[in-house]
Amino acid sequence: MSSLFAYPKRARFDRMVSKTKLFSYHKATPRIRDLFSAQVEQVRWTYKLAPETINLSASENVPEIQIFNIRLKSAHLDDDVLRHIDKAIAFPIIFELAHGDKQKAMATPKWQCGKPSKHYYASMWVPEQSERQALPVATNLQGLYSQILQSLMPIEAIDGETLFELNARIEEIKSLEQRCEALQTKIRKEKQFNRRVEFNRELKKTSEYLTELTRG
Repeated sequence: MSSLFAYPKRARFDRMVSKTKLFSYHKATPRIRDLFSAQVEQVRWTYKLAPETINLSASENVPEIQIFNIRLKSAHLDDDVLRHIDKAIAFPIIFELAHGDKQKAMATPKWQCGKPSKHYYASMWVPEQSERQALPVATNLQGLYSQILQSLMPIEAIDGETLFELNARIEEIKSLEQRCEALQTKIRKEKQFNRRVEFNRELKKTSEYLTELTRG
């Protein structure tokens, strides 16, 4: 089973999106233009999930969900390419990346007209012809969007935790993991016993908090 979703035929949009248009919607720096040129073959707007195409009610935060397919020149894509598109298009977007005969999904939490979050989440690469899974059951587009995003995240939400609260927890976990790695490096290099004790104490405290956050 693919980690991507099967979208309804009536939601099919399938329009080519030119790089020039994306650059006009949101000003592109020379670096962004170079990234698009080096990494992106084409961008297609493949599905439009809206009340009239998927029979789910809209909300102020999620009036529609757009599905973009990006055909890549290589297996690597810089997150800033996705971030530029997210800033150019007001609606929440789910990206489907394709390279060769493989594809995967990527996205970051974003409400209507809001800024994309710091970190992009991705599924594993799967064969392009893999069977897609059914969309999650939801009562509105906001609930559907939250479930699709959460399916890409490395840990599950706890009861009552919103999409953005889960995102913030994951970002804090990543920060703590980096702090633990830095402390371990300091411990290995430190010559003074008292300093090593101090670093070990901080590492223990940070690791315990990291475990607590990961468990939710």
